[in-house]
Amino acid sequence: MKILIFASPRSGSTALTDALSRLFNIKRNLEPFNPLNTKGLTEDQINTIANNIPDNTVVKVLSVHRPRKWYLNFINQFDKVIYLTRADMQAAIESFHYAYNHIDLNESGYPDGSKWHIGYTFNSSNVTMDKWITEHIDDCIEEVKTVAYINKKSYIIYEDLFSEDINTFNKTLDYIDLDIDKIKLRELLHPSKSIEKLINLKL
Repeated sequence: MKILIFASPRSGSTALTDALSRLFNIKRNLEPFNPLNTKGLTEDQINTIANNIPDNTVVKVLSVHRPRKWYLNFINQFDKVIYLTRADMQAAIESFHYAYNHIDLNESGYPDGSKWHIGYTFNSSNVTMDKWITEHIDDCIEEVKTVAYINKKSYIIYEDLFSEDINTFNKTLDYIDLDIDKIKLRELLHPSKSIEKLINLKL
């Protein structure tokens, strides 16, 4: 089985990738087409990677790392595609801003550096968001929705996947449509394990 998570940044995609990898006992592949991972590669080399995703793997990609037409072709090789984004764009922007600008996180390496996914607190008071981050998050979110629409699929959102309400969580899993142990997945994706503990002191 090959599973693809087509996501926008800071949407819980790494946590979901890890959880599915553990529950199905399959390999994980995080952002193989991130520009930092494909630096120096030719298009032919990138396509070779794309065409040789092994079975029993869950792959996470971010929605704007490759052109839409390219992704639409890439998606076809997967048994299950999960479209994941976030309803609260401002929270996604703040989360990305923190991760991108925190020196310790940048030193860990991106995207596989674990410090990109550790718990943290963030005070958004007196913080000026970089314009490119705002535009990047907006583009990523819209691309997830657009590609899901083109493929006549529903997308799920971070807020439901990590919801305190168990019924909301279970309904979200219905959209994922995988034969999965909901109780075990809930343990791995419990709201208490969310990496974000945002402290917003804006008045």
